[in-house]
Amino acid sequence: MFDFLDQVTPVTLGENPLAQVVAQVKFSAQSTLNSPQGASLFHDLVSEQYPRRLGEQQQTVIAGPGGLTTTATPQWRLTDLNGRWACVVGPEQLALETSMYTDWSEMRGRILTVLGALTEVTKVRVRERIGLRYVNHILPDDSGSFVDRISNDLLGRAVNPTWRQSLSAALAQTVFSDGVARLVIRAGTGEGIVEPVSTFILDIDCFDEQPQEYDPESTIDRFDEFNDVAYRCFCSCVPEEFRTTMK
Repeated sequence: MFDFLDQVTPVTLGENPLAQVVAQVKFSAQSTLNSPQGASLFHDLVSEQYPRRLGEQQQTVIAGPGGLTTTATPQWRLTDLNGRWACVVGPEQLALETSMYTDWSEMRGRILTVLGALTEVTKVRVRERIGLRYVNHILPDDSGSFVDRISNDLLGRAVNPTWRQSLSAALAQTVFSDGVARLVIRAGTGEGIVEPVSTFILDIDCFDEQPQEYDPESTIDRFDEFNDVAYRCFCSCVPEEFRTTMK
Protein backbone atom coordinates (compact mmCIF):
# COMPACT_ATOMS: atom_id res chain seq x y z
CA MET A 1 0.00 0.00 0.00
CA PHE A 2 1.32 3.44 -0.99
CA ASP A 3 4.38 1.79 -2.50
CA PHE A 4 6.02 5.14 -3.29
CA LEU A 5 6.95 5.26 0.41
CA ASP A 6 10.24 3.49 1.08
CA GLN A 7 10.22 0.28 3.09
CA VAL A 8 11.83 0.77 6.51
CA THR A 9 12.46 -1.34 9.58
CA PRO A 10 10.22 -0.15 12.45
CA VAL A 11 12.12 1.22 15.44
CA THR A 12 10.56 2.21 18.75
CA LEU A 13 11.39 5.84 19.44
CA GLY A 14 11.99 6.48 23.13
CA GLU A 15 11.43 10.22 22.66
CA ASN A 16 8.84 10.24 19.91
CA PRO A 17 7.26 13.59 19.01
CA LEU A 18 3.68 12.30 19.10
CA ALA A 19 1.14 14.64 20.69
CA GLN A 20 -1.90 12.50 19.90
CA VAL A 21 -2.79 9.17 18.29
CA VAL A 22 -6.37 8.28 17.32
CA ALA A 23 -7.74 4.98 16.01
CA GLN A 24 -11.38 5.10 14.93
CA VAL A 25 -14.02 2.76 13.53
CA LYS A 26 -17.40 4.07 12.37
CA PHE A 27 -20.20 1.58 11.84
CA SER A 28 -23.92 1.17 11.21
CA ALA A 29 -26.05 2.57 14.04
CA GLN A 30 -26.30 0.31 17.10
CA SER A 31 -29.31 0.89 19.35
CA THR A 32 -27.57 -0.89 22.25
CA LEU A 33 -24.98 1.89 22.43
CA ASN A 34 -27.60 4.64 22.29
CA SER A 35 -28.43 4.33 25.98
CA PRO A 36 -26.60 4.60 29.31
CA GLN A 37 -27.48 0.96 29.97
CA GLY A 38 -25.69 -0.20 26.82
CA ALA A 39 -22.73 2.05 27.57
CA SER A 40 -22.53 0.48 31.04
CA LEU A 41 -22.34 -3.01 29.52
CA PHE A 42 -19.46 -1.88 27.34
CA HIS A 43 -17.74 -0.02 30.18
CA ASP A 44 -17.87 -3.06 32.44
CA LEU A 45 -15.71 -4.95 29.93
CA VAL A 46 -12.98 -2.28 29.69
CA SER A 47 -13.20 -0.58 33.11
CA GLU A 48 -9.89 -1.98 34.31
CA GLN A 49 -8.04 0.21 31.79
CA TYR A 50 -10.66 3.00 31.58
CA PRO A 51 -12.32 3.37 35.02
CA ARG A 52 -13.88 6.82 34.44
CA ARG A 53 -17.03 7.29 32.35
CA LEU A 54 -18.11 10.71 31.12
CA GLY A 55 -21.20 11.49 29.04
CA GLU A 56 -20.85 13.61 25.89
CA GLN A 57 -23.01 14.77 22.98
CA GLN A 58 -21.84 14.49 19.39
CA GLN A 59 -23.32 17.38 17.38
CA THR A 60 -24.12 16.86 13.69
CA VAL A 61 -25.09 19.80 11.47
CA ILE A 62 -27.00 19.05 8.25
CA ALA A 63 -27.64 21.70 5.59
CA GLY A 64 -30.93 21.29 3.71
CA PRO A 65 -33.52 23.31 1.76
CA GLY A 66 -35.05 24.51 5.00
CA GLY A 67 -31.75 25.62 6.49
CA LEU A 68 -29.44 24.04 9.03
CA THR A 69 -30.57 21.15 11.21
CA THR A 70 -28.60 20.09 14.29
CA THR A 71 -28.90 16.66 15.86
CA ALA A 72 -27.26 15.42 19.04
CA THR A 73 -26.10 11.82 19.51
CA PRO A 74 -25.04 10.52 22.93
CA GLN A 75 -21.58 9.08 23.35
CA TRP A 76 -19.37 8.20 26.28
CA ARG A 77 -15.72 8.98 26.99
CA LEU A 78 -14.04 6.29 29.06
CA THR A 79 -10.65 7.32 30.42
CA ASP A 80 -7.88 6.27 32.74
CA LEU A 81 -7.44 8.35 35.89
CA ASN A 82 -4.91 10.78 34.37
CA GLY A 83 -6.80 11.20 31.08
CA ARG A 84 -3.90 10.07 28.92
CA TRP A 85 -5.83 7.19 27.37
CA ALA A 86 -9.48 7.42 26.32
CA CYS A 87 -11.99 5.18 24.62
CA VAL A 88 -14.91 7.02 23.03
CA VAL A 89 -17.95 4.87 22.27
CA GLY A 90 -21.31 5.74 20.79
CA PRO A 91 -24.05 4.23 18.64
CA GLU A 92 -22.08 4.85 15.41
CA GLN A 93 -18.42 4.89 16.38
CA LEU A 94 -15.64 3.54 18.56
CA ALA A 95 -12.39 5.45 18.97
CA LEU A 96 -9.21 5.02 20.99
CA GLU A 97 -7.17 8.14 21.78
CA THR A 98 -3.90 8.68 23.59
CA SER A 99 -1.33 11.36 24.33
CA MET A 100 1.06 8.75 25.77
CA TYR A 101 1.85 6.57 22.75
CA THR A 102 4.81 4.22 23.23
CA ASP A 103 4.73 1.70 20.39
CA TRP A 104 2.31 -0.04 18.06
CA SER A 105 2.17 -3.27 20.08
CA GLU A 106 0.59 -1.46 23.05
CA MET A 107 -1.81 0.51 20.84
CA ARG A 108 -2.74 -2.63 18.93
CA GLY A 109 -3.43 -4.55 22.13
CA ARG A 110 -5.74 -1.84 23.39
CA ILE A 111 -7.58 -1.71 20.04
CA LEU A 112 -8.13 -5.47 20.25
CA THR A 113 -9.56 -5.06 23.76
CA VAL A 114 -12.15 -2.43 22.80
CA LEU A 115 -13.07 -4.27 19.59
CA GLY A 116 -13.63 -7.38 21.70
CA ALA A 117 -15.91 -5.43 24.04
CA LEU A 118 -17.83 -4.08 21.05
CA THR A 119 -18.42 -7.62 19.81
CA GLU A 120 -19.63 -8.68 23.28
CA VAL A 121 -22.34 -6.04 23.63
CA THR A 122 -23.66 -5.54 20.11
CA LYS A 123 -23.78 -6.91 16.58
CA VAL A 124 -22.05 -4.58 14.16
CA ARG A 125 -22.82 -5.57 10.57
CA VAL A 126 -21.31 -2.77 8.47
CA ARG A 127 -18.04 -0.90 8.90
CA GLU A 128 -18.51 2.57 7.40
CA ARG A 129 -15.06 4.03 8.05
CA ILE A 130 -11.75 3.09 9.62
CA GLY A 131 -8.91 5.50 10.33
CA LEU A 132 -5.60 5.84 12.14
CA ARG A 133 -4.10 9.27 12.81
CA TYR A 134 -0.72 10.32 14.20
CA VAL A 135 -0.23 13.98 15.18
CA ASN A 136 3.45 14.87 15.72
CA HIS A 137 4.71 18.09 17.33
CA ILE A 138 8.34 18.68 16.35
CA LEU A 139 10.46 21.36 18.00
CA PRO A 140 13.10 23.44 16.16
CA ASP A 141 16.82 23.37 16.84
CA ASP A 142 18.53 25.93 19.07
CA SER A 143 18.58 28.46 16.25
CA GLY A 144 14.81 28.18 15.73
CA SER A 145 15.15 26.30 12.44
CA PHE A 146 13.38 23.12 11.29
CA VAL A 147 15.88 22.53 8.51
CA ASP A 148 17.39 19.04 8.95
CA ARG A 149 14.41 18.09 11.12
CA ILE A 150 11.68 18.22 8.47
CA SER A 151 12.07 17.42 4.78
CA ASN A 152 12.48 20.47 2.57
CA ASP A 153 9.42 19.39 0.56
CA LEU A 154 7.25 20.09 3.59
CA LEU A 155 9.06 23.20 4.79
CA GLY A 156 8.69 25.01 1.48
CA ARG A 157 9.56 28.70 1.80
CA ALA A 158 10.57 28.21 5.44
CA VAL A 159 13.84 26.65 4.17
CA ASN A 160 14.98 30.04 2.95
CA PRO A 161 16.46 32.00 5.91
CA THR A 162 15.45 35.31 4.37
CA TRP A 163 11.82 34.25 4.00
CA ARG A 164 11.79 32.51 7.41
CA GLN A 165 12.54 35.78 9.23
CA SER A 166 9.16 37.17 8.17
CA LEU A 167 7.17 33.93 8.16
CA SER A 168 4.06 34.15 10.35
CA ALA A 169 2.36 30.88 9.39
CA ALA A 170 2.53 28.07 6.86
CA LEU A 171 0.14 25.17 6.44
CA ALA A 172 -0.20 22.60 3.67
CA GLN A 173 -2.34 19.52 3.06
CA THR A 174 -1.57 16.74 0.61
CA VAL A 175 -3.90 13.82 -0.18
CA PHE A 176 -2.81 10.50 -1.69
CA SER A 177 -5.00 7.59 -2.83
CA ASP A 178 -4.35 3.86 -3.11
CA GLY A 179 -7.56 2.11 -4.08
CA VAL A 180 -10.09 2.99 -1.37
CA ALA A 181 -7.37 3.98 1.10
CA ARG A 182 -6.43 7.62 1.65
CA LEU A 183 -3.29 9.14 3.12
CA VAL A 184 -3.51 12.78 4.19
CA ILE A 185 -0.48 14.75 5.32
CA ARG A 186 -1.12 18.07 7.06
CA ALA A 187 2.02 20.01 7.88
CA GLY A 188 2.73 23.50 9.10
CA THR A 189 3.62 25.96 11.80
CA GLY A 190 2.86 29.48 12.84
CA GLU A 191 0.42 31.68 14.72
CA GLY A 192 -3.10 30.31 14.75
CA ILE A 193 -1.97 26.83 13.68
CA VAL A 194 -0.22 25.51 16.75
CA GLU A 195 0.82 26.73 20.19
CA PRO A 196 3.59 27.46 20.85
CA VAL A 197 4.16 28.86 17.38
CA SER A 198 7.70 27.48 17.30
CA THR A 199 6.30 23.93 17.00
CA PHE A 200 5.94 22.18 13.64
CA ILE A 201 2.87 19.97 13.17
CA LEU A 202 3.20 16.78 11.14
CA ASP A 203 -0.27 15.23 11.02
CA ILE A 204 -0.44 11.84 9.24
CA ASP A 205 -3.95 10.49 8.68
CA CYS A 206 -4.72 7.11 7.03
CA PHE A 207 -8.33 6.09 6.44
CA ASP A 208 -10.76 4.04 4.36
CA GLU A 209 -14.38 5.14 3.92
CA GLN A 210 -15.51 2.21 1.79
CA PRO A 211 -18.47 0.47 3.55
CA GLN A 212 -17.95 -3.24 4.01
CA GLU A 213 -19.06 -6.12 6.18
CA TYR A 214 -17.67 -5.70 9.66
CA ASP A 215 -15.20 -8.27 10.89
CA PRO A 216 -12.88 -7.73 13.90
CA GLU A 217 -9.98 -9.63 12.33
CA SER A 218 -10.00 -7.73 9.04
CA THR A 219 -10.41 -4.50 11.01
CA ILE A 220 -7.23 -5.04 13.04
CA ASP A 221 -5.44 -6.12 9.84
CA ARG A 222 -6.43 -2.80 8.30
CA PHE A 223 -5.08 -0.96 11.32
CA ASP A 224 -1.79 -2.86 10.92
CA GLU A 225 -1.59 -1.71 7.29
CA PHE A 226 -2.32 1.89 8.21
CA ASN A 227 0.28 1.86 10.98
CA ASP A 228 2.89 0.62 8.50
CA VAL A 229 1.95 3.37 6.03
CA ALA A 230 2.01 6.06 8.73
CA TYR A 231 5.44 5.02 9.97
CA ARG A 232 6.92 4.92 6.47
CA CYS A 233 5.39 8.33 5.81
CA PHE A 234 6.90 9.70 9.02
CA CYS A 235 10.33 8.40 8.00
CA SER A 236 10.01 10.08 4.60
CA CYS A 237 9.13 13.41 6.25
CA VAL A 238 11.68 13.37 9.07
CA PRO A 239 15.36 12.87 8.07
CA GLU A 240 17.07 9.78 9.46
CA GLU A 241 19.82 11.78 11.16
CA PHE A 242 17.26 13.57 13.29
CA ARG A 243 15.21 10.40 13.91
CA THR A 244 18.27 8.72 15.45
CA THR A 245 18.29 11.36 18.18
CA MET A 246 14.82 10.18 19.28
CA LYS A 247 15.89 6.60 20.10
